Amino acid sequence: MKVQWVPFELWNTGKGTPNNASDDVRMVVWQLDFGNDYTYNLEAWGCALDSVFGPAGGEHSASGGDDGPFTDWIYWLYPVDSTPGDIGYQTRAAEILAGTYDYSDEEVIARTVLINWNGGVAPPFNQSLPEPGTIFRLRTPKFLTPDTFAFTAAVPPTVTAGAEDLSVYSKYKLINKSGNTYNGFFISLWFDPDLGNAGDDFVGCDTLNDIFFCYNDGTDRDYGTRVPAFGGKLIEGPPMTSFMRWIGADDPQNFRWTYQYMNGFSPWDFGEPLPNGTRYMLPGDPVTGTGDLDFNSSDRRMFVSFGPFDFAPNDTQQIIIKIAVGQGDDPLSSLTSLKEVLNFSPPSFEDTCCIGIRGDIDGNGDDNSFFDLVYLIDYIFRGGPAPPCPIEADLNFDGRSATAIDLVYIIDDIFRGAPSPGPCY
Repeated sequence: MKVQWVPFELWNTGKGTPNNASDDVRMVVWQLDFGNDYTYNLEAWGCALDSVFGPAGGEHSASGGDDGPFTDWIYWLYPVDSTPGDIGYQTRAAEILAGTYDYSDEEVIARTVLINWNGGVAPPFNQSLPEPGTIFRLRTPKFLTPDTFAFTAAVPPTVTAGAEDLSVYSKYKLINKSGNTYNGFFISLWFDPDLGNAGDDFVGCDTLNDIFFCYNDGTDRDYGTRVPAFGGKLIEGPPMTSFMRWIGADDPQNFRWTYQYMNGFSPWDFGEPLPNGTRYMLPGDPVTGTGDLDFNSSDRRMFVSFGPFDFAPNDTQQIIIKIAVGQGDDPLSSLTSLKEVLNFSPPSFEDTCCIGIRGDIDGNGDDNSFFDLVYLIDYIFRGGPAPPCPIEADLNFDGRSATAIDLVYIIDDIFRGAPSPGPCY
């Protein structure tokens, strides 16, 4: 982290009280310094199409031409001490200067930029920054309402054995807590991999193995020739039914576009089938050079969808994704290595009912919950049913399931902040 001065202050002026300073809180500022020059200024200009950030390297997506330079990104954060005034800000500023800042402030708004509309195609621009004393007031009428879904995500355990030391498993669970049935429901994941230099990436998918991946176009500014590949594989859940590529900031413009992406249709309001006749963009094999392959590398995003299915009240849907990296001597050998890691399963992984980390003692999909504790107590002391998956209840890895020692482990995890049990194998 580097410390620099910015020529402005950020304040939260309260809810519905913009002219009452008694509840105003000064916010902490984080800056992504594109120019690496310790200065907040116009940092990107030159071309609206190349999607490469930095000096002489790209206009903001809001600009239709090449004459809209924009500033470094600014992030707005609530200080931990949100007492009205600037005491929380000053405390955090002192910690930043002393090198003791712990990064625990709450992010509220991200990636805020100022665009010099029609400011020019190269310096000097017609205006670098707003005039001193300029005040911007941002207001939203949006109010948060309770979601009708319960969503849980287990902390991904890092696997440290053999080929698995390059992967983690993430388990996501959705519960429909509403009284409505949702037809055509999808679960989708969005990734912005940025392999070293973000502007030279390719993406693709392997539909036979439910794999999606990102790889480099050649020599990378940060990694050289040995650029790693990144990707994921569906382990459990509805099948991967679409894979879509986004370029730079070419994100969906509305909910209709998003749902068409989920279905594997083109990103237009009426939704057209993809040119390759499938619901998967780029399902070719880059290593053999066959099939539908990515081209004209740039800053890529991946959008992977699973479904559709009908989601009835109180239904539960769970997916487990294996995320990994692979590294070889060049981008294509890195991609080969990535697929080997994603397709590798320890012998016990295929033969066991345990998925992800241990602790789902009652078999409901949640790990190390209060219900798991009650289930284990009932089994040990009251003659209740045995855990449906014995390895899930072997929390201390001693080869014995659902013992008093395992009971101590889950109590320590739930009530005393001890680390969660490790992976299933």
